[in-house]
Amino acid sequence: QEANTDETVYIVPYSELASKISGGDGISRDGLIDLWNTEHAKASKAFEGVAEKMWSDIFAAIAAEKETYVSLPRDVLEIYVRCQDRDKVYELLQFLGQLGKNIQLNFDSLRKLLRKFDKKAHNVLHVSSELLPNLYSSNFVTGKFAIESSLDVIRDFLELDDVASSHSAPPDVDVPIVPSLAAKKDEMDWFRENVKKSDSKEMKTVVAHRGFHDIDDDSFIRPLENTLTAMEYAWVAGVSLCECDVGLTKDEQIILAHDIDFSRLSLDNYDNMSTKAVSELTLSDIIALPLKSGARPPLLVDVLRSAKAIGKHAKLVIEIKPGNSEIVEPLLHLFTRHKNLLEHVAVVMSFDLYIMKRLSESLAVLSIGTFLPRGSISSFYNPFGRQSTLVLPQSSMKKSNDGIFKMPSLFLITESNPSRPHQGMFADMTCSESREKVENALDDSSLDGVYIQYQEEMITKFEAGSSLKDMSLTYKIGVW
Repeated sequence: QEANTDETVYIVPYSELASKISGGDGISRDGLIDLWNTEHAKASKAFEGVAEKMWSDIFAAIAAEKETYVSLPRDVLEIYVRCQDRDKVYELLQFLGQLGKNIQLNFDSLRKLLRKFDKKAHNVLHVSSELLPNLYSSNFVTGKFAIESSLDVIRDFLELDDVASSHSAPPDVDVPIVPSLAAKKDEMDWFRENVKKSDSKEMKTVVAHRGFHDIDDDSFIRPLENTLTAMEYAWVAGVSLCECDVGLTKDEQIILAHDIDFSRLSLDNYDNMSTKAVSELTLSDIIALPLKSGARPPLLVDVLRSAKAIGKHAKLVIEIKPGNSEIVEPLLHLFTRHKNLLEHVAVVMSFDLYIMKRLSESLAVLSIGTFLPRGSISSFYNPFGRQSTLVLPQSSMKKSNDGIFKMPSLFLITESNPSRPHQGMFADMTCSESREKVENALDDSSLDGVYIQYQEEMITKFEAGSSLKDMSLTYKIGVW
């Protein structure tokens, strides 16, 4: 038998309920309370049913194990993953990940509904103080911590992150075809010479976008984007910061990938694997999918280990694509397992404000002097607020049992061209209202800075340049 992964949690219809609050004359306080309690009860009952069914299936699958009925939940789960084949364990991993994501959605929806009502009902007694205790004590909210602990058990069993030790990356070198190796050497020499000629202070802030690569997707002269070689070439030449995009595989491996699939970069465009979404591929599939350079897409942990070997100046700027919120917990898991690599992560950023807020809240827990026990990482809203003595700035230096480590800075990426497909926050440095909106988003999410799309007005108009300088007094600023 196997754990049941067909059940899903009820999703609170936030948009529909929010429209009842904002539309027309809105909704009365008593009406909101009744509506909220109904949705809260639905979410709680659905979670209870799913959780009970899952544990029933787990116990049925390990019924022959004598120690089962005197074990704690974590022990039972460890027995289960030892008894099942890896495919079944992967299914449970994906199920729990989706369950946690659905719980997060319900938590955020129910909390935001209260906040929305309180903002609109200025002269009515706030309902947040009355209903938030019910939300924080909900079975699905407290169950989220159990899910995170369970995910850690499974990840440890599958040895996620450490799989690179037994599946070491093949040498990330280009296929020896024309143009000659001499042409490659000339290109590398040109790159090094230009970096050397540049101001050393400026080079500490220049970011190599997807590493040193060919923008036309060729690997004849330069490396391919988001590959180990692309990052290493830049770091060795003297560029400190390399930007990379990350994706999450089916078996929760974090790899470097910009697109939803590898059809653009695959060596064999007729390979069905190249058109499959990264989220549908396992690490085994990735290893069997060579890119145009002849090498496979690297694991994030491989790239960080390479950065550590090169030197302290070698750092990554990691971008999470919008909508890819499922990568938050695996990324935190990687950080906790590889504390010695944290100093090589300068920035984690995204166009997606929701992702960055979740990451900020989770990293705040990791910032408490030492890392907490497994399963203690919470991606929930911090009820104590930004000024809580428990929450320390992400950029501060902390001491762990293994020495000093520095948490990466967290950036929101904005855009000045509203027609771009990123669906990120619009930021026009010539508009004070736009700037205020960005600053409010940074403050509300406890982010360290913003990565702003370049506007010519930053140079040609005093107001825009001055606005950018003013922001830099409070936040870290990047321009792309």
